[in-house]
Amino acid sequence: MLTANVQTLDIPATFQWTGPSGFSSVNPTEVIHSPTIAQHQGTYTLAVTDSVGCSTTGSVTVQITEDITQPVISATNSIVCENEAVTFSATTYGGSNIGSVSYEWSGPAGFTTTTTSSPTLSGIAGPTGLPAGDYTVKATVTYTNITPNVDCDKTSGTFTLAVQAAPVAAVTVTDATLCEGENLVITTNVTSGTVTLYTWNGPNGFTATSGADGNLTLNGITPAQSGTYNLTITDANGCTSSVSQSLINDQSNCSAFCYLS
Repeated sequence: MLTANVQTLDIPATFQWTGPSGFSSVNPTEVIHSPTIAQHQGTYTLAVTDSVGCSTTGSVTVQITEDITQPVISATNSIVCENEAVTFSATTYGGSNIGSVSYEWSGPAGFTTTTTSSPTLSGIAGPTGLPAGDYTVKATVTYTNITPNVDCDKTSGTFTLAVQAAPVAAVTVTDATLCEGENLVITTNVTSGTVTLYTWNGPNGFTATSGADGNLTLNGITPAQSGTYNLTITDANGCTSSVSQSLINDQSNCSAFCYLS
């Protein structure tokens, strides 16, 4: 916006602006919409003539820098499991005239954070990390080829992150005390989610998988089977969680295996 600032003036008066690319205006204040470097950068001169024929001139040099493109958010996945690592990436900006770039991220539940220079935002999906919902980023680019420096900013469109809840299960054993040669039975109870795969891992490289249920039966147990048994459950979305059960060989109590809660 070009504005005439005259300290002393006998009215009526006339105003004449001239500038780059044949610019001309007789308005004391002139707004140039969507200026470009090619057509509007340069020196603007204002000539003012009052009612008695006295005149004066003034000039101003207008510098214009290129605008930035609207940032775009991408992510490793738009649908992730709870407690899974997530990385958002935004458009990068570079050039000899750029002094700095900052990214202001906004999300659900009042989530805000700013990353300086780095166009990425990383965290763990879930209520205590990066919650499900809509995210935007405002990129601010500081140009140093103009004095004083100029900040240009734009805000991205919305990126929606969907977070799938992890399945939940608990395990129990049928007997609190087991001796060598007896049968170990661990029962799995799914309390949340639809589990499609159960995977057990245990001592000495033991593994077992099932798509039906997570119950585990080991007949005729031996001291070599003492240790921790870990169960990983996987739901239809590919989300997983784990629970474990430990067994120890306590010869002082039963000369075999005892259950450790």
